[in-house]
Amino acid sequence: MKLSFLDWVSLIANIVTILGISGFLTGYINKKREEKKTSNEVLANAIKSASLSLNLYYHYLKN
Repeated sequence: MKLSFLDWVSLIANIVTILGISGFLTGYINKKREEKKTSNEVLANAIKSASLSLNLYYHYLKN
């Protein structure tokens, strides 16, 4: 089967589109993963801070 010039252009355009969409999705997923990691770190720091504050308050009340 012989492809015409327009068939080749269409094939290349489809490949470029697929690569562009996959690149966009990869970037989007990586961004979401980074945002989730950051939010988990912030939550962990908040829990540690609250725990330390409660511990200090407990020792203050105990004395």
